[in-house]
Amino acid sequence: MQYILTSAVLLMCYMFFALLESEWDFVALIGYVLFQPLIGIFISILTILLCAIVGLPIRLNSKLNIWWTKNYIISALGILTGVTLFFLSYKHQFVTTQKIEIDGFMQDRIVPNWTLLISGWFLTGFMTLHLFIFKRKVESKNAV
Repeated sequence: MQYILTSAVLLMCYMFFALLESEWDFVALIGYVLFQPLIGIFISILTILLCAIVGLPIRLNSKLNIWWTKNYIISALGILTGVTLFFLSYKHQFVTTQKIEIDGFMQDRIVPNWTLLISGWFLTGFMTLHLFIFKRKVESKNAV
C-alpha cells in the first residue's frame, strides 16, 4: 500500500513540476502527454528503491519500527516539509536564470533551485514511503 501511495504522490509532484517547465506548443504537449509520465514513473521507482534501502533500519529494527509507527506525525510533517521545499525551489528568491538557445535566439529561462528541489523530492518520497498510518490501523483491528 505504501509503495502505491508513494509512487502516486511522487508522480503527481513530478507531473506538476513538468507542467511548470513545459513550453506550450504542439511538440511539447505531445512530449508532456506521452513521455513525461514514463520518465516520472521511472524516476519515482528509482526514488522508492533508494528510500526503501535507506529506510531498512526502520523496517527491520522492531523497536525503531514500533516507535516510528506510533509517531507517524513525524512522517506527516516530513511530507509537508518536502512539499514546502518543492515550492520554495520555485520562489523568486531562490531561482536562477539561465540563457538557452531556442531556434537560434538566446532566451532567459528560469531554473529552480536544484538543492531545494532534490531535497524536497527525496524527503517527500522517504516520508511517504515510511508513513505507517495504515499499518497502525491494521494492527489495531487485528488486536481486537
